[in-house]
Amino acid sequence: MLEFTVIILLRSRKPRIKNYFWIIGLRFKLKLNSTNV
Repeated sequence: MLEFTVIILLRSRKPRIKNYFWIIGLRFKLKLNSTNV
């Protein structure tokens, strides 16, 4: 499911969507860091 959304975001070359995906990536990393700690 996650890979499917990534493919869609990569296909669409709109800068807004790229920025949105980048923000989600940062939040995901923060969640992993918080769970590790």
